[in-house]
Amino acid sequence: MLSDVIPFYGKLTPEALALEMPQGSITFARFDADIRRMAAALAAEGITAGQVVLVSDTRPYIHLLCLMALLRMGCASISEERLSRTAALVRPDWLLAEKPPEESGGARVILHDAARLEQVLSSEPTADAPAELPGDALVRLDMTSGSTGTPKIVPLTLDALMARLQHNGPQQHAPARMLSTLGLDVTGSFIAMLNTWQLGCPVLFAGGMPPGQAVHDLKPTVAIMAPIQAYFLLMTWKQEWSRPEAFRLGVIGGALPRKLRDGLMARITDDIRLSYASTETWRICHGDVRQLPDLPGAAGIPLPGARLEIVDDADRPVAAGEIGNVRVRSPQMIDTYWTPDGEVRNPLFRDGWYYIGDLGHLTDDGIFVHAGRVDDVLNIGGEKIAAFEVEEQLATLQGVREAGAFILPDADEVPRLHAGVVAEREADELAREYRAGFRRDITVTVLKGLPRTRTGKLERGALTETVAALRREQG
Repeated sequence: MLSDVIPFYGKLTPEALALEMPQGSITFARFDADIRRMAAALAAEGITAGQVVLVSDTRPYIHLLCLMALLRMGCASISEERLSRTAALVRPDWLLAEKPPEESGGARVILHDAARLEQVLSSEPTADAPAELPGDALVRLDMTSGSTGTPKIVPLTLDALMARLQHNGPQQHAPARMLSTLGLDVTGSFIAMLNTWQLGCPVLFAGGMPPGQAVHDLKPTVAIMAPIQAYFLLMTWKQEWSRPEAFRLGVIGGALPRKLRDGLMARITDDIRLSYASTETWRICHGDVRQLPDLPGAAGIPLPGARLEIVDDADRPVAAGEIGNVRVRSPQMIDTYWTPDGEVRNPLFRDGWYYIGDLGHLTDDGIFVHAGRVDDVLNIGGEKIAAFEVEEQLATLQGVREAGAFILPDADEVPRLHAGVVAEREADELAREYRAGFRRDITVTVLKGLPRTRTGKLERGALTETVAALRREQG
């Protein structure tokens, strides 16, 4: 049982650190006692096994205490920063929050203010054993990013959570000091923490430190990040700092842009492991950038037990090197979505395959090369261009830190290629350089930042709307 891990190390190595945070360190013994205190307090409020509980708390330790207490009690937890949206989608039985919510989705609310927390954490820890749960007990709800529309909710039973924990990909060193940079509303982050605690090792929290400062000061042996966080790691790594020793960077979300990959390898670490995954299927491919070909989008090879095929629009496998639709399968696949009214079938599962909505190809030796999303193919007067390709090209221009490509119609309703970029140069100058280098017309808008989901995925629709609104204002 997952809920047995912390009590085990609380007795085996009670003074070993489970958590290191800017506010202080927490031993396994203290963590175990506080989890039992929190579980008793939640039970006293009326929370019972089988109920759905939404946790919204920006304080990492309190959030983790709630998640581990709910797991111990046999409840299904879901974490989310966008509280009003999630409460309406989930309609939870209970909401645990640090401040009064504007929208609770009809849930009963428990506020974890300073006075209540002091009372809970100063109480005597109970000696009750964790709930005995069957394998099909619902223990976690995992929300998709919502980058392509309304977020969906993937249900994780105890068996499913255990399977994902055991097939987490070769990300960790042992012993590990794992730096947490993904939010606790990302279940992959929670699973990485459970994985670390299973080794009896500490999880590190950066607090408000920039990623570069956190890696330099806290000295983790491994950090798990989304590509956008890896970008900020590089941007905040000071020139005078030496490379960290024995540091592995795990990047969830597939391939890294070449410019970012080369910068990370030159200045921070060449031990970079890529994971191609989805909320519905978990890990599919894993890659070590030192062993991958120098191809844009190279993401790795399928993990043991997972399969990945490239097919045409008639579901026929295509030859190596030919771009097509990606379909995958894995033992950890979940083919339904959860709703408060019952589970519904995911329509993208067909004949045992999940059609993930990506494009890509396989090399002759079976390495998967990601070529972007199916719905990110930009159609410009009949010419089809992958947004991923345009963004890679823009990233090669001096001073461009981030880029997102999309289509906007001009005054005559003719579709035109546009890009929003984060850069320290003028938009017209960048557009001229792009046209000269890549022989393709483009309109560039310089922005302070690009809209992204909590896992760092570009929200292309929101970017398009932002730029369209700016252009309307400018006439």
